[in-house]
Amino acid sequence: MFRIVLLLIAGAGVGFLARRCAWTHHTERAAQILICILLFVFGISLGNNRELLLHLDQYGYHAFTIALLATLGSLVAAAVAQRLFFRKGGRS
Repeated sequence: MFRIVLLLIAGAGVGFLARRCAWTHHTERAAQILICILLFVFGISLGNNRELLLHLDQYGYHAFTIALLATLGSLVAAAVAQRLFFRKGGRS
């Protein structure tokens, strides 16, 4: 984990120092392509996991429940923030 954080910080430092170089303007497209490749490889590894495929219905139920509760929690938090911070009448 430390290695990942260290690489992230090093990459941010290189990006900051090389922000005026022409090649840095192409990094966004390269990052999108690499993320797509990583997701594809991750999907292959998930498809090879027999235990995961046997319990896919159970994992799907749990994932749906977590996503639903997270969405509902976000909606409630947004409603509370709306009432507290963005009142009508000019006060904010």
